[in-house]
Amino acid sequence: MDKTGFVGVNWNGFHVNSHINRNYDGKRKTVCRNRHLLMCNSNWNQVNNKQSAFNSSSLVNKELIIAEARRLGDQLLLKKRAEQIEKRSLNEAATVYLIGTGPGDPELLTLKAVRILQSANVVLYDRLVSPEILEFVNTGARMIYVGKQAGFHTRSQDEIHDLMLQFAAEPDVISIVRLKGGDPYIFGRGGEEAEYLRAAGVRVTAVPGITSASGIGSSLGIPLTHRNVATSCRFITGHLQDSSASPDAIVAAQLGESNCETSLLNCKETLVVYMGLGSAGLLAESLMKRGLEGNTPVAAVERGTTLDQRAVFCTLNELGDRINQAELKSPTLLIVGGVVALSPAWNRRAETVLNADDLQNCMDLRYTTLDELAKVEQNYVLE
Repeated sequence: MDKTGFVGVNWNGFHVNSHINRNYDGKRKTVCRNRHLLMCNSNWNQVNNKQSAFNSSSLVNKELIIAEARRLGDQLLLKKRAEQIEKRSLNEAATVYLIGTGPGDPELLTLKAVRILQSANVVLYDRLVSPEILEFVNTGARMIYVGKQAGFHTRSQDEIHDLMLQFAAEPDVISIVRLKGGDPYIFGRGGEEAEYLRAAGVRVTAVPGITSASGIGSSLGIPLTHRNVATSCRFITGHLQDSSASPDAIVAAQLGESNCETSLLNCKETLVVYMGLGSAGLLAESLMKRGLEGNTPVAAVERGTTLDQRAVFCTLNELGDRINQAELKSPTLLIVGGVVALSPAWNRRAETVLNADDLQNCMDLRYTTLDELAKVEQNYVLE
């Protein structure tokens, strides 16, 4: 560290880029390359006291240094943002709105969501938010894409947190929107974001969206619960935070081990699997190990409720092969259970894939007699 407070570090060919930034208390600070987290030079002695100081004359553990810098950076940045926010009067304090946009059809967006979007100052939006929905956003708003998909994240979750805090501390920003597909509190990480923001003193309001299970189920005539067929519904995810977890481990974490007493065999409930496309076949095998019969009806729906939707109707033991044949892409929702057979599209389950027009034609059909509907229900009636 030189007398100006500027720090430059090298070890074994690894260089930590440092630069001067005066927007943080007017003090100089260092920042590791490709990191948004900041460490003020006034707190440098905290790192030094832990004997992880940057010393050009000795070998150091770079992972330890980076971890310590990130930890300090998180704490200092969070404290600084909170101090900036506290200085603003209550009626001027920014609000972060966590808004769910529903399964894809822009007409399923709520009136409250539209009203907030039309007055937003900043909008951070995800990959699954359609251009039609973005048309509702105030034309003067700053638009920031923070989309994620498997294997590629434009921003890490930590960076998204920091962006929201950053805008919440700006005096001219009143309304910040975090725009998500589906519902922000159903596999949308909305709870994490709300927790982080509230810890920094930021006002948070969640605006619910129609979750994919409900929107897609309703649009295809699949009731998630139905008397004598399904008395409950369960939402599960096709992957865990541990990306190395096997499909069987994923199911076990949510439904129990295959030999547990709460077998699915006699449990008449609807299972909805979010983000399960990549391992659908293996997930199906795991569900059958837990008691679901191979002839259990399944719907796999890609981009449900949109004009680009495609769907496969099949039985559980066919799921993996049928998805591969149809070449379904993400996002695809899986609905598993007897209620799937109540959809008018079930009669066309032999077809490789049904597109949006096919599905609409199915929904325009009527049962010819009540006896025909009764036959469908009888196959999946509760004992």
